[in-house]
Formats: sequence, C-alpha cells, structure tokens
Amino acid sequence: MRIRDTSDLILKRINSRTKELMQDFFVLDKRFIEWFVDQGFITDGSSIPEFIQPIIGDPFEGVTAPASLVHDKYCVTKERSQKDTHRIFRDLVLHEMKVTYKWFTWPWKSKTWQYPRAWSMWAGVRAFNKLKHPKWK
Repeated sequence: MRIRDTSDLILKRINSRTKELMQDFFVLDKRFIEWFVDQGFITDGSSIPEFIQPIIGDPFEGVTAPASLVHDKYCVTKERSQKDTHRIFRDLVLHEMKVTYKWFTWPWKSKTWQYPRAWSMWAGVRAFNKLKHPKWK
C-alpha cells in the first residue's frame, strides 16, 4: 500500500466533534486504486464511543486517523462500494499499525495484540455503518 506520509495529515479543529482537512490526502491501495480526499473535507474522526476511547484512542489521533478520514469521505460520497470502503478502513488501520509498531508480528506473538484490535475496529465500523447507512450500490 502506498500512502502519503501521515505525519503530513493536518486537521484543523472546527468544534469538539469535527475537524477540517487542510491539504489533499491520498492513498494507493494494494489493488492500485487511488483513494483521494480533497482539502476542506470535514470529518468527525473515528466514531469511537467515549467510554471506549481510553482503550482505542482519540478519534482524530493514532492509527485510525487516516483510515477514518478516507472512510468518512467515501461513506458520504458513495463513490465506491460499501465493501471496498470498509476494506480500505481495515487495510489503512493495519498499515498504520505496521508503521507505528515496527515490531509488529502475528497476534499470538505480539505483546499488545494489534492485529485483533484492527479487526475489531473494522467489525465495529461495519456493524455501526449497517445501522447508520443502508447498503449503497
């Protein structure tokens, strides 16, 4: 997966639940499909319930930041299929975990079990999205 350096990801706070993207952001996934988010896009970050945030993390920080940004954009525009939109979320979270945690291995060898954490976040996104957004074409 080719991804723009996420340290360049600049979000400007609009209010307590939303931020605005200050520059264009793109990802080229493993199937060579480009996922592009325009400057000025407004996101609510990861939709992480407040009681789980101490475990998962801040909605605008960490391994979920680029994934939630791309996911939010394509959930709003519906330019890609629902399945592909959820897949890019999972793939980006896993990519960010591999970059962030250089010692990343399979879950049964990992001290912090990052792989199951990514899959559980993806499953939560899929479940929540089925309630929030009916299936699109």
